[in-house]
Amino acid sequence: MRAGALRWRQWRPQLARRLSQQAAPTLSLTPAETKLFQVLQFIKDTSAPEVTLRVAGGWVRDKLLGLPSDDIDIALDVGTGEAFAQHILAFQNASGVSPKGFYIVKKNTDASKHLACATVKLLGHDLDFVHLRSETYADPTSRIPILSDTPATPTEDALRRDITINALFFNLSTMAIEDCTGEGLADLAAKRVRTPLPPLETFLDDPLRVLRAIRFACHYHFSLDDALLEAAKDARVQDALGHKVSRERIGIEVRKMLAGSDPGRAMRVLTDLALWPLLLPRLTCVPSSAHMLDSVGFVQQHVAPTSATLANKAQYDPTHLLASALVHCVELPATSTLLGDALATLLTEPSEVPLTDLVNASFEFLSQPMWRDQKLFMDAIKDDLKWSKAEAKAIADVIDAAQSFVQAAAHAHSPTAHYVQLVLWRRAHGAVFEKVLPVLWHLAHGDRPDAKEALAAFQAAFATRRLSHIAGAMRNRLPTPHLQRLLQKKAKKLSELIEVVAVYEALYPDASIEDEELFVQSVLEPAHTARTG
Repeated sequence: MRAGALRWRQWRPQLARRLSQQAAPTLSLTPAETKLFQVLQFIKDTSAPEVTLRVAGGWVRDKLLGLPSDDIDIALDVGTGEAFAQHILAFQNASGVSPKGFYIVKKNTDASKHLACATVKLLGHDLDFVHLRSETYADPTSRIPILSDTPATPTEDALRRDITINALFFNLSTMAIEDCTGEGLADLAAKRVRTPLPPLETFLDDPLRVLRAIRFACHYHFSLDDALLEAAKDARVQDALGHKVSRERIGIEVRKMLAGSDPGRAMRVLTDLALWPLLLPRLTCVPSSAHMLDSVGFVQQHVAPTSATLANKAQYDPTHLLASALVHCVELPATSTLLGDALATLLTEPSEVPLTDLVNASFEFLSQPMWRDQKLFMDAIKDDLKWSKAEAKAIADVIDAAQSFVQAAAHAHSPTAHYVQLVLWRRAHGAVFEKVLPVLWHLAHGDRPDAKEALAAFQAAFATRRLSHIAGAMRNRLPTPHLQRLLQKKAKKLSELIEVVAVYEALYPDASIEDEELFVQSVLEPAHTARTG
């Protein structure tokens, strides 16, 4: 512990004692919580009377905010979590109840398990038991602390936590809240996030706390303390974040931020603190511009859950929100006016499309160049954030769909040709249509004051159009073996012919099989032969 932190400790407990004399808020327990705590106290009184049980951290915070919580961590001032969990197992055995959910998480610094923890299920609640602990950071290159093997005082335990609102205790003996930092209750009331110890020292010890502070502030709609923000900008802290924290831990925090109640604000804070280059170092383009962040905000507003509360820590799809920002890293040649026209084309329904135009427009779309940076983006998500391959693909699919839509809009030479290409676009990207639509809409109409309402009206209208029923999973009426038998010679790119046939069937739903055979032999195959040789 550094000298500044030691000086901090000298006066902080005095302030805590003074504040503790003031009226502290009380918690409203559910009947289930009341019963659980009574049983825990009974086990304590009969098996370990020297122990004081305290509920620590997030459960206390959420209960004071009026939010339901089942994240119950119990801190002990005497003994170990494993020893007390054994008392619970003995009580369950004596009561004729089969013990469930008991396991020990051993200390494993390589896996960021800094302290042994015992977990046991009691009365339907998963409980984690640890002893109060203090910590020091002897290795400046590591965020792994040296933890005391014996229980610390409640104040020592509270001061080593990430932020003050996570450092509150609920004493099961006195049924009272304990604010050992002297600031947790005040910060909760002021809706403020700050660290128990000086933020620069706190972040240099464990720079992951920067991301945790941002996450909690954004999810609970709290402000970030000015000193905390200044410390987060410090070059030493940012260097430590890049070198002391594993990519897995960074990815977990980013995922939680973008799944929380305000991912748009989280992305803005990360941008303001210049943290994105540390989070996604493989990408030269990261969320930075106002337009990129506005796009995230628009998508968030469009897909916002209607009934979620702060108790729900996963309100958004983080891949969707990150994709809505990263799509701006791809070259999009179309103007907002051109994009607006392209989106309007989705609502049109041409009465008849000349067959030669259908074939030529289809081949033009199918010859579009592939998005060349797809692997780069997927590798960045997988390696820099350690998100899964499925998550990386979900992000890349949205970006790819947006890029393909813009390309089609920029190169279509007529409304009819564009409509044909949109049939193929829907077949290729229909699975992510609901995700990419608000991104495209913001690109085209983001400046409109009624953009959100206009998008809702567009979606309602689109649901009644022919294109809304087209998807890549649809099978052609004309089976592939039948198509092959119609061809005079083996096709070099049979997959392209299958796609063109799908367009024909979409635009001519009432055509007979004989009509379709005639189209293949007299129009499609000659055009394909002329194109491929």
